[in-house]
Amino acid sequence: MGLEPIISPAAVRARRVPSLGGYAETRGGIILLIGCMSGTLFGAIHCLGWNDPLWLEFSLAVLFAPVSILLSYTYESLDSHLGCLPSIIKIFFRITMAVSCAMYIIARIGLIAYMLASLQWLSPGVYDTVAWTKFIPHY
Repeated sequence: MGLEPIISPAAVRARRVPSLGGYAETRGGIILLIGCMSGTLFGAIHCLGWNDPLWLEFSLAVLFAPVSILLSYTYESLDSHLGCLPSIIKIFFRITMAVSCAMYIIARIGLIAYMLASLQWLSPGVYDTVAWTKFIPHY
């Protein structure tokens, strides 16, 4: 008679299906891990062509910045579970993560700009037409 059924919050949560398999608390860490590993791989691949000091600096920055970001995130997430680090160290890890992110972005843009700028220094042999039929066996 005008009374609405009372549904407890526990019953509402019990019937709800978690999105993404219920990994909401670890999903951010997994995405960060994948992003850092792919960024490190990108830097490692670009370290192979380090015949120029500027290229080397950009490649090493792209290689080591994701590692620094991942370590800072790991220490900060461990501290959130354990709660044993002093606040000055927490600030240090946050500053380290911010500086590493900025360094990664600047180095990645620098690599792209250096790649595009190096197109003007190509040797004239690049424009020669290759006779591919001499290299492919055919009958």
